Amino acid sequence: MEQKRHCKWKKKWCSVILSWVNSFQEDLDSFPSLSCVKDSEFLPSLIIKIYESEKREVPCFRNIDELSNTFMKDYFPECMTDFPNLESEEKNVILFSLIMYSVCIKCKIPDICNRNCNFIDSTKQIVLTRFFEKMIEIGDGRFTKQNLYEAIRSSLGALSSSRDSYSPASSSGFLKDFFNSPTVYNQKNKDNEIKRLKAALEEELNEKAELLEKNQSL
Repeated sequence: MEQKRHCKWKKKWCSVILSWVNSFQEDLDSFPSLSCVKDSEFLPSLIIKIYESEKREVPCFRNIDELSNTFMKDYFPECMTDFPNLESEEKNVILFSLIMYSVCIKCKIPDICNRNCNFIDSTKQIVLTRFFEKMIEIGDGRFTKQNLYEAIRSSLGALSSSRDSYSPASSSGFLKDFFNSPTVYNQKNKDNEIKRLKAALEEELNEKAELLEKNQSL
């Protein structure tokens, strides 16, 4: 029974992810499954954009599995305890969930996250909005498999809730309203400040190391 429930919510969540992915397809054929997305050029192009948005060196890769693993190590090392040993379906759920979060929240790539939101069903927009809210609440560096699954299951509760229980979205839709909200804007500023402080700390440590080396050579 537990396994059936597990499969049921994963199936629903895959449908939500596919809605997001297929919103970019426009005149192209929709992807029928996450496996098909993974086998296409779409996935590596998304991951590369994430690296480029942060001015990080794009890793060399021979195949999508290698790129996916490198992406997970670089951006979500806390997931790597479980990720390499998971079945492909479960890997896809985790990988695509974290890519969506990276594109829309962590890196907030405007030409992607604000694009074609209206092609996503309103209810699924609400689900995605709730998912992103939960991920922000969990916070970077804490996205273990368990925390990620809790965020997904919590967000899927919107599928069984009445739309009347949510404030009406503007004509631009729930997702665009969320992406342009102070919640996401403040999160991006917070992330930038953390990066700045880390860079400053690293520079200070390097300077101290150089001074120590000079003193030892005297």
